Amino acid sequence: MRELRGELRGARLWFLLGMDSVRDFARWYRARELLGLCDFIAFDRPGVAVPEEPFDVRLLAHRLRGPLIDVSSSAVRAVAAEGAIRYPMGDLEERYLKGHQLYRKESFAL
Repeated sequence: MRELRGELRGARLWFLLGMDSVRDFARWYRARELLGLCDFIAFDRPGVAVPEEPFDVRLLAHRLRGPLIDVSSSAVRAVAAEGAIRYPMGDLEERYLKGHQLYRKESFAL
């Protein structure tokens, strides 16, 4: 996000995260720094309540409500690493991930 902020000076950056990530945000690496780099949009997740005391109220300033779909980014990364990204995504998402070579096993090598 810091790199994007440097490249897109003056642009308003948004970070979309599920309510489970809002709940766990305090454990994120450099969470406080990230709060200063972008705005957040939180969306509801099945079975996850809105935190009564979030790490920072800015995480809940913008809410996206819609159909509750039980697909997490970690699940997408796991199936994409195996090359099976057809599920849980649609055609557009699959083409984007493949075209940009995202979440492949070799991209996780240290």
